[in-house]
Amino acid sequence: MGLILKFVLKNISEKKSRTLLIILSILISSGLFFSANAFAASISKMYDEMLRLSVGTSDIIIKANMKSPSQFFSLRYAQDYSDQTQYVIGTINKSADYKPVINEQSVAINLEGITLEDLQRWNPISFSATYHLNSFVGKKIIISQNTASQYGLKAGDTLDLTINSNKQRFLICGIANPVGIFSDESKGLNAIVPKDVLGKLYSEEGKVNCAYVKVKKSADLPQVINSLSQVYNKYDVKEAFSPEQIASLTNQIITPFKLVVAIVTFMCMFIIYSSFKVIIAERLPVIGTLRSIGATRRTTNFILLLESALYGAIGGLLGCGVGIGLLYLMSSAISSGFAQGAGVSVQVNPLLLLSTLIFAFILCLFSSLLPIIQVSRIPVKDIVLNSVEKVKDKKLINVVLGLLFLTTSIVVPKFAFGKMAIVADTACLVISIAGIFLLVPYLIAWFIKLTEGIYTLVFGNIGTLALKNLRDNKSMMTSLSLLIIGGASLLMVNTFCSSLSKQLVSIYVDYQKFDVLIEKMDNNVDKNLEHLLYSVDGVTGVYRYFEKDDIKITNKNGSIGTIAGIDITKHLDYMRIDSDMNLTDELKQLESERSILLTYTLRDKFNLKIGDVLDLKMSEDKGSIPYTVIGFYNTAESFGDIALVSEKYFQADTGGQYNAKILVKTSKNPRDVENAIKNDYGQYHFSIQTRQEEQVGILHKINPILSILTGFLVLAMFIGLIGIFNNFIIGFISRRRSLGILRSVGMNKLQMMKMILIESATVGILGGITGVLAGILLANNMTYILQAISMRIVMQYSLSYMAASIIVSFAVAVIASVSPALKASKNSIIQSIKFE
Repeated sequence: MGLILKFVLKNISEKKSRTLLIILSILISSGLFFSANAFAASISKMYDEMLRLSVGTSDIIIKANMKSPSQFFSLRYAQDYSDQTQYVIGTINKSADYKPVINEQSVAINLEGITLEDLQRWNPISFSATYHLNSFVGKKIIISQNTASQYGLKAGDTLDLTINSNKQRFLICGIANPVGIFSDESKGLNAIVPKDVLGKLYSEEGKVNCAYVKVKKSADLPQVINSLSQVYNKYDVKEAFSPEQIASLTNQIITPFKLVVAIVTFMCMFIIYSSFKVIIAERLPVIGTLRSIGATRRTTNFILLLESALYGAIGGLLGCGVGIGLLYLMSSAISSGFAQGAGVSVQVNPLLLLSTLIFAFILCLFSSLLPIIQVSRIPVKDIVLNSVEKVKDKKLINVVLGLLFLTTSIVVPKFAFGKMAIVADTACLVISIAGIFLLVPYLIAWFIKLTEGIYTLVFGNIGTLALKNLRDNKSMMTSLSLLIIGGASLLMVNTFCSSLSKQLVSIYVDYQKFDVLIEKMDNNVDKNLEHLLYSVDGVTGVYRYFEKDDIKITNKNGSIGTIAGIDITKHLDYMRIDSDMNLTDELKQLESERSILLTYTLRDKFNLKIGDVLDLKMSEDKGSIPYTVIGFYNTAESFGDIALVSEKYFQADTGGQYNAKILVKTSKNPRDVENAIKNDYGQYHFSIQTRQEEQVGILHKINPILSILTGFLVLAMFIGLIGIFNNFIIGFISRRRSLGILRSVGMNKLQMMKMILIESATVGILGGITGVLAGILLANNMTYILQAISMRIVMQYSLSYMAASIIVSFAVAVIASVSPALKASKNSIIQSIKFE
């Protein structure tokens, strides 16, 4: 065994460039495999941390809704469940106005009324400076470092606030570090004051307007929610945040990465496969010698498999290290975007590390298995006498399978619905790549037949010879395959990134007809504010509508991302709706009965038709309510995971458990109107931004994800380029004797260079054009996969991307052939002819 291991290690170390290529292939594919799978856990962790910035360690939130008799309530009913809860903490959440400079616009500060002991149990913070903090009673306030630095405040200073229309003076007793509720103040400043002080200012001593509950056992959570819903039946009692919602968000982000990993893995498998074919071709004399002195086929197969396993082990171990580094970069990028405010979380699971090593082993062994099996079938006599016949791979079965795979990948996604859709669509993407690989030899043969006359006319006999040299040229076929899949992947990812960005911009440019968005209002404020806004200079229109997220469809075992309750007389003036149907009658029908308009995305996801009934769980304290599907429409909003119902039925069926939004049209600069609304009605405490500000914000969140996805592809392209250069070099080495013979019968160096460049240029152009067609196919499959996870992306193909893909493919092929061609032209004719 020791002798065999020494022999294998010597073989690995001899061909350093090929060893490096194989290990790089395994390293990159296993690194991407690890980082993509670990990224899901890291995203979930960061989303969890981001959501807990506002809900702390609690599991349940109790708040007033639109139908509550009062914003305030007592905690005594919730405290009766102390045997099932770790804590029941009540807070008073209100807003105050702060004017840093007299006669300037006031700044809204969100106040959290809570005792310091409860705060540290619920959502702990730390301090950079304190002043008499030991006794957190009376008119004291804790502000953030951000607020202190922005307005030149320090511990011990006083802060004048307007609360409930009365001016109050507070002593700053603490400057908090950016943790907990102070982690992210991008949408407003936060501060903490004693709960009893805030209660007195609103004449609600002993009551709260928000309660946070943490259960002792996770298994008791549904029961506790149900019990509290009964005693607080006129208030919202809900889970602090839904794990299903986090899983859905995570899935939408991670799916494109997994698709890229699948494509990269296919590319690496092909590189390893072609490299092992060369390795085995070189080892045939050694294999023949071993077999002739008594070694069995099993022994020689074991030696080759051991070499493959060692490549897998080295590449897998290095891949784990690279994967952890990539994971950190990905987590850092996501923490500055979607998970802003959460710390960078790198979730390294030992089981995933083990899975990555196993993946690397399987990848290498599976890729090398076919060449090993093929050589084991060669009789020892043929190996020793060097009379191994090259069996042509072109078989009818390969054509049939290739065309079948491509046809399946085009047709099946159109008929795949429900939970099996993502499995079927992903399988179709994979087999489409397999189909392309199978058809490459025939693609070259068909191209030669079609263009032979043109090449003879344009390039003369050298062109004809160059074209025929491509037939059955394994290295050229391998290079062509890599160019096709590389170009296809590049086009697919660039098209996806570009389409996603354009679609997000389209929401704000093409679908939204308003200028200013107001949301996150206190309960019962929205209706009053809607009427008051007409008095603001520059406001020409106001529309209030309602939304609720994550609505369960009980008879379809699924959910709708967002349902909007709309006013049918106003909605089309503020939001665009596209449909193949004339929706005038359908919109009227929304008002007359419980009916629903769905996007085409939801129609395809649940395989629905007009007249179907959806049982919707619109409220936690009500059963499922049937809504009839009356039509379908297109929208870029929420990636198509949205539906419309009448506001009348929406308000009745949600029981006040919803979010209100106000859309404002302006005749003046939206920023000026935004500032005027803040100045006139800032005391109502809401979040406001212009349409342009919202657009910039969402692009800021999505761009890091697109950058990471592009980075994945760059790694794939890097290994693909190495593989292409390696194949061109191997191809010219294997053709050294035939090139010498051509030189011996009169071909000069210039003609040889011309022939080689024509060959490589042909491969480059053919690879580029076919790569574009394959890229469109992959992007089409990707559309269906994303649709299966409720992400409707309309792929917008760019001619400039297609042209760039063809040019890059051409340039890579030509550049890769220059060095081998120069070497071939300088070789001695006699030495070349003698070369075996």
